[in-house]
Amino acid sequence: MTSKSSIVDFAERNDVSGIQKLLMEGANINMYTYGYSALHAACITNSLDAAIFLIKNGINTNAQDERTHATPLHYCAQRNFLVLAKLILENDGKLEMEDSYGNQPLWIAVFNVKGLVERLPIVELYLKHKADKHHKNKANRSALDFAIQVGMSVEVGFGSSLIIWTE
Repeated sequence: MTSKSSIVDFAERNDVSGIQKLLMEGANINMYTYGYSALHAACITNSLDAAIFLIKNGINTNAQDERTHATPLHYCAQRNFLVLAKLILENDGKLEMEDSYGNQPLWIAVFNVKGLVERLPIVELYLKHKADKHHKNKANRSALDFAIQVGMSVEVGFGSSLIIWTE
C-alpha cells in the first residue's frame, strides 16, 4: 500500500488493518475521498468487516455523499446489501434522510426491486424500521406511488407478514 491510500480506499477493499493504521496516524474517520465517506465505500463493495470497524469507531452513519447527498442506507438500498443496512440501522442510521432528488432510502429500495423477489427483504427491513412509504420526493412521488405504478401493491401489517407484494 502506498502512503497515499485513504481510509476510503481501505474501506473499499475491506482492509480493517489499513483503516486502523491511518486512524492511529491521526486520520479523520469522517474524511471524504472521491466525494464520499469510508462507510459509503464499504457500502459500495459490501465490505462488512470495514463497516463494523468504522461504526464501532464512530463514523457518521448518516453522512451524505457530495454528488447526490445519498447516505450509506441509500447505497445499501441501491445494491441490495441487507446485512450492511441492518448494521447501519442498528447504529443510528436514519431512514428519513433525503438525497438531492428528495428520495429517502425506501424509495431507492423499492425502485431497485425491478421484479426480483430477492430484493424485497431490504424493502421489508426499511418498512419494519418505520420508513415513510408516503414520503414524496421532489417529483412528488412516494415509494408507494412507484410500487403501484409498476403493478405492485404494498400492504404493511404488524404481524409476522410485514410486507406483501402482489402483481
